[in-house]
Amino acid sequence: MISVIIPNYNGAKFLREAIDSALDQQGVELEVIVVDDGSTDTSRDVIESYGDRIRPIFQDNQGAPAARNAGLAIARGESVLFLDSDDLLYPDALQGMSLELDQLGEGYALYGDARWMQQEVLLLHDRSYLPPGLVPTAALIGQNILTGRVLHQMSNVRSVGGFDISLPRGQEFDLHFRLALQGVTFVHFPADVLYYRIHASEYRISSKGFSGNDPNYFLQLNAKHTELLNQSYPEMWPDQVKTRMAQRLWEIGRGLVREGASIKAKLYFDKASELSPRYCIPGPLIYRAITRFLGPVRAEDWVACFSWLRGKILPSS
Repeated sequence: MISVIIPNYNGAKFLREAIDSALDQQGVELEVIVVDDGSTDTSRDVIESYGDRIRPIFQDNQGAPAARNAGLAIARGESVLFLDSDDLLYPDALQGMSLELDQLGEGYALYGDARWMQQEVLLLHDRSYLPPGLVPTAALIGQNILTGRVLHQMSNVRSVGGFDISLPRGQEFDLHFRLALQGVTFVHFPADVLYYRIHASEYRISSKGFSGNDPNYFLQLNAKHTELLNQSYPEMWPDQVKTRMAQRLWEIGRGLVREGASIKAKLYFDKASELSPRYCIPGPLIYRAITRFLGPVRAEDWVACFSWLRGKILPSS
């Protein structure tokens, strides 16, 4: 059996489509668990209209990680997929994924592709996959696999305690990172499995950029993962892990500069340089050279100026 867990907070506008996309899956035995996290809109009416076709949970507002964990606590499936209440599953997505995950067995997670959608218009294909040839933890760093793209073995998710309820964002990466440290291998399933909906919402954390509500957040998350890595690699981290973590911190710093938080960005640049002095700067050679010469903040100004000039000189296609 597959458990599809749908956390919801004031998502009545799209909730029915999400639930229906799960219930309409063919060729698999499944349960759909909808956890309403203290909604104040008409979400309860939507949920209760399904009767015993779904397993509802109503709780006070505690955040998406706690809602997912509440569903996880009562789930009966051997595998689990976490579907956000504004996204949709492709028809028959779970049948193909389930067959392949069964063949892989314990110690694996399977992730498919996604199609981004805005106002019912299909946008880019998210076919991002983990780079081959790297240790699992290194491969995950800098590669945010959307929660709804992944079919997990239930036992693996429970063994790491589910989602960290203290994290306001990045919970899926944190879960995947902890799973990888426990030896779980993420395998790409080359088919579309998820429609990822783009829309404006005050509750959507991913729309708040790198700054979000706390520009220091990613440093705090880095500190947590540093401690976990020190436990897994007490003598020395693999070079791949150091390099990719340093470059991820650098990219966050660049994002903060673009959002006008240059002072906070310096903390990320310094941490990246400390972690991997030689390889902390990602990107093409010209960017790395300019950054070494001008420093990361002024280099970002140069990149913005160059992009503006290129837009003025080159005709748009």
